[in-house]
Amino acid sequence: MSRVSFVIPTFNSERTIGQCLESIARQNYPDLEIVIVDGGSSDSTVEICAKFTSNIFFDHGPLGQARQTGVNKSNGEILAIFDSDIILPSPNWLCKAVEPFVKYKNVGVVWPINKAPRNASIIARCYFNFWNKRLEEKQDALPGGNSLISREAIERVNGFNIRLHFGEDFDLTHRIVCSGYRVVVLNCPIIHDSMHTLKQFTRKQVWGATSLLGAHSEESDGDLLYKCVTWKSSGHGTPSTGNVLRGIFSSQILGGLKAMTKGIGEEKEFSLGILPLLLGIRMGVYGIFFFKRNVKSSILRT
Repeated sequence: MSRVSFVIPTFNSERTIGQCLESIARQNYPDLEIVIVDGGSSDSTVEICAKFTSNIFFDHGPLGQARQTGVNKSNGEILAIFDSDIILPSPNWLCKAVEPFVKYKNVGVVWPINKAPRNASIIARCYFNFWNKRLEEKQDALPGGNSLISREAIERVNGFNIRLHFGEDFDLTHRIVCSGYRVVVLNCPIIHDSMHTLKQFTRKQVWGATSLLGAHSEESDGDLLYKCVTWKSSGHGTPSTGNVLRGIFSSQILGGLKAMTKGIGEEKEFSLGILPLLLGIRMGVYGIFFFKRNVKSSILRT
């Protein structure tokens, strides 16, 4: 069986990294390794990681650079590009997750569904319920983070964009899909222990928006924003402002209303009742980013 390398960037991750690595260590898969790339943690993250692996490296650059460092330091034919707040739900999870690489031809990415922890707040449950409702509606969704990716596919597209600090996963998988590789959505969820409070959710939106604003040229950041928010390719070249806004409105507002109506009415997913609040925060934060981007572009053109 192919070796699987878990490539995990960390930064002050002591709350979640222990559970993450413990769930990986108890997998009954015969050949795996854990590669940690730390961004300069000041808490006990590195000490916790050292209990599970000696493959600990340091990279203070953007997230795309840290992930690529992990890829370069790993040996697996399959790379589990995971965050530090992911928990594998059972010892058999990895055996099931690698099956598509064997069962189907030309698989480049296996993208597992995400679930909130059992004791998660309504914020986390709403977010991931919406996440999964969107995925049900998109047969050709562009995969994002926390995926298993073949090394061949990563090397074919020359790896991560090391300048990106956000959206580096969508950028990578977009190039992989455009190179002709197949994506398989894995209906065997991972547990994503993230965004338990409204403050944490808002902070993540601000981090994503400001990272997009600060890391890209005016010609490229609209394209990456489109991919991150809509989960699909904008095609060739930078999308127009109108296309970006239409894509965001369709995927977030219309898609949110549809998910909320179906989830509450048919499936009794009452956590989706706060979805308008979460989408309002997201749209507000990204709206500010998009406005600044266009103002900056106008100034540069004049």
